[in-house]
Amino acid sequence: MNSLKQFRALDGVRAIAAFMVIFFHYFIAVHPSTQLLSLIKTIAVFGQTGVSLFFVLSGFLITRILLNSKEDNNYFKNFYARRSLRIFPLYFLFLIFYFYVVPLLVEVNNNASGWFYWVYLQNVAMTFNWDNYGPLHFWSLAVEEHFYLFWPFIVYFFNLNKIFVSGLILIIISLFLRFYLTSASFETFYFTFTRMDDLVLGTFLAILEKKCLLGFRSKKIFAYTLVFLFILNLVPWLFIDLISHFWLQVFKYPLIASFYFALIGYLISDMDSKTTAFFKFSWLRFSGKISYGLYVYHPVVFLLGTKYIHLNNVFIDFCVLVLFTFILSTLSFYIFENQFIKLKRYFE
Repeated sequence: MNSLKQFRALDGVRAIAAFMVIFFHYFIAVHPSTQLLSLIKTIAVFGQTGVSLFFVLSGFLITRILLNSKEDNNYFKNFYARRSLRIFPLYFLFLIFYFYVVPLLVEVNNNASGWFYWVYLQNVAMTFNWDNYGPLHFWSLAVEEHFYLFWPFIVYFFNLNKIFVSGLILIIISLFLRFYLTSASFETFYFTFTRMDDLVLGTFLAILEKKCLLGFRSKKIFAYTLVFLFILNLVPWLFIDLISHFWLQVFKYPLIASFYFALIGYLISDMDSKTTAFFKFSWLRFSGKISYGLYVYHPVVFLLGTKYIHLNNVFIDFCVLVLFTFILSTLSFYIFENQFIKLKRYFE
């Protein structure tokens, strides 16, 4: 396995994605008592797309690792061991806390079953309206885990062109399933194979990198594409009722993911430009380092903070709760998560 080029700015991108989701989850629940809060709540809806940014980024990073290591003797063993050491410890620790400690601190509706979360099927239960109880934001972790189950096999057994074709097939499947499930009045936001477009678009970036097609020329293409897709995503949001418009429900996820595909493609095409300097700020890169904890912990910090912290100012409350989340995620990373991350050296 060769040494992979490090894209430092992508840590900053990961942090931005986490903060977008945090911003969304807090302000979407705020009562808009003023025009300013109403405007912020409207803008906060965009924060939900931070999950798409996570997915595209994950598809890129995971695929480039797999492509770089596919000649290794322990390809599958190393990949799954390293992913498990990074994901499982915090995932299951938080489930224990959520199911057995949180109900002692706040009143929660825990009459439904929580077993889906222990086996990464929560997003399926949420899609088909099966009774389930647990941390709702964990649906995205299930999507990524399902992606890890089959994508390493596609990368291992296929060449670059066939990997690309496989990705196109997955996008077509996603479009078809969104059409079918939306027609049947099911929510397509959570289901694995209706969100596969996001991850697949990230894998295309890894293929472009492997073919040495990322550089100064691609930077210009990505820049123009970025502007075009920004307008293409903005117009429906301003002038069309997204919820009631059937075809936008079918096509909106690849539209959003394509914007983030162009953004990441632009950044990795020229990592030394002034544009990427923002994403390399040390505080932002550190936030990206602990972003898994930021994503996992923030809803329960908000839940407990809403009950026990009242500073009579929605903005001060938000800043305090985000600070608590940041501190908790930092402690979690160094005291708990890092102990397992260190074990990854045995699977290099």
